[in-house]
Amino acid sequence: MSRHAAVPKLAMSLAMSLATPLATSLAVALAVLAPVRAAAIPAPQLAAQLGRTFAVSSPDEGWFDQGGFSGAISLLWPWEDRFRFGVQGSASDLGSVDREHALGDHSSNGVLTVSHRMAWSGAWRVDALGPRVGFGRSYATGHYGFVRFQGGAAAGSSGGLNSAMEGTLGLGLERPLATRHTIGLALTHTWMSDSYSRRFAGGAFEWRWRF
Repeated sequence: MSRHAAVPKLAMSLAMSLATPLATSLAVALAVLAPVRAAAIPAPQLAAQLGRTFAVSSPDEGWFDQGGFSGAISLLWPWEDRFRFGVQGSASDLGSVDREHALGDHSSNGVLTVSHRMAWSGAWRVDALGPRVGFGRSYATGHYGFVRFQGGAAAGSSGGLNSAMEGTLGLGLERPLATRHTIGLALTHTWMSDSYSRRFAGGAFEWRWRF
């Protein structure tokens, strides 16, 4: 066999001898790193809020400023027992416009709601965990995102559907109930870029469940 013919065979033999340990090392590395990577990403928490809005701003007194019930669903990922990051979807009742309904003889037949305004939002949420206070732990919460208004055909408002940006800041107190369950209370204030409904406050009870 010539020297030139032996060179490719030698290279092939060397490659085959290196391929087996290389593949084995890669498989071992993946097997070791997979659980480490999974452990590095904590399990998310599902948070559900139920509360009420109040102190709703309005340029027309008595128009969409009474507030009402609110609710939110969040998916949050904790980080080093100091922060939580995630997304949130919420619905907030801003209020209504009521009219007294009169009969033909001018007597009253009660009050009717002629228009109602809701704010639906999707936002990024961040919680910063604070010191322990009494029976629980304090935290600051904030979110920033997009809000869509429904209803609200009134003087000075566009009515129908219109959109704006919103930002919220708040303080809360939470208490673990079990390994996977936590309850909390929070007070928040929301600012919006809408020309009619500019801000409102809210209070909510929150329940969180860790996957």
